[in-house]
Amino acid sequence: MTAPRTRAARAAWCTPEAAAKKWVEANRDKVDAWLK
Repeated sequence: MTAPRTRAARAAWCTPEAAAKKWVEANRDKVDAWLK
């Protein structure tokens, strides 16, 4: 049970959209500075 769930989570993390979203959340202040 653990392996499929982990694989699914890893697959979700590996999608460009999810990765970009997480990156933007982690670097919110940098992104805000760039967009100004």
